[in-house]
Amino acid sequence: TKSKPVQLKLHRFEANAALEVKAETFVDVVDGRKDTSFVQGELLELVDQVPVQEDEKGLPVYADCSEEVKYEEPSPEVFDHVDLRADTRFTPITQRMHNIICNAMVCHSEVVLSRHNMDISKHDIFTLTGTNWLNDQIIEIYLATISQRSLSVLKMHPLVHSMSTFFFSNLSTRGYSSVKRWTKEVDIFAYDMVLVPIHMDSHWSLASIDFRVPGVFYYDSLGNTIGNNIILTTLLHYLREEHLNKKGKEIDLSNYAKHTMDTPLQQNGSDCGVFCCKVADYLSRDLPLDFCQDDMKYFRKRMIFEIVKGILLEP
Repeated sequence: TKSKPVQLKLHRFEANAALEVKAETFVDVVDGRKDTSFVQGELLELVDQVPVQEDEKGLPVYADCSEEVKYEEPSPEVFDHVDLRADTRFTPITQRMHNIICNAMVCHSEVVLSRHNMDISKHDIFTLTGTNWLNDQIIEIYLATISQRSLSVLKMHPLVHSMSTFFFSNLSTRGYSSVKRWTKEVDIFAYDMVLVPIHMDSHWSLASIDFRVPGVFYYDSLGNTIGNNIILTTLLHYLREEHLNKKGKEIDLSNYAKHTMDTPLQQNGSDCGVFCCKVADYLSRDLPLDFCQDDMKYFRKRMIFEIVKGILLEP
């Protein structure tokens, strides 16, 4: 589901099953500190290339996504106050919530809200309506809100850190040196879980690093299996480099699990961003992934309210 400002749309990834053999070899690379250029070289053909600048702290400065699909108006059904729930266990969208959602749609200001060092525009919010493709800004702020929730003094959920939507594309194509400053003020090893949104070939998926297991896990709403091992071993290599850089010593990865997980499957070509966000939401609450395609219309409208208000509903 397309998003990035600059796309490198090559499709050798799906056709080249030999990548799996290379991924198995890379297990030794992680422990043996060998060169990982083959992984970066292969993923260079898969991951959307995003030229990212950094601020003085080494954090990513988000590019103007002028070449992405820009929706000039919302899908009209967002103004209909109907019960979109396929499962009544979910919180209903009340009249008050519906009004807040509609107000965001017709906001006179270009910027609807500013939070987590991001400006969210009407056009960003419009991506959540109809069957539009979610963009980077929506994925980014939703995962940032998940991370913020985990900091609650009530300690009801695992402590979560969310990586930038630009993180994996830079890591996989430019190497660890391109992202090592992005966690200058963050100790990822102090968290229970790290969420990594991944955008490849116009499709959103999610990886997680769970230090409680420990292990790295991949979730793809299209059910893809080819190349997943490379994604996970790339993250293991990142953990080794990050621990060595930040802690000054090696991390023992011998007991880290590495699995592609069963994930609810999308039934269209437009909802992968919503699936990515909801998988992240459920993982951050240690819940089973028991939602489905029928829930997407409801989730889209609910996410508008959650993003505008800066709160996440449960259930």
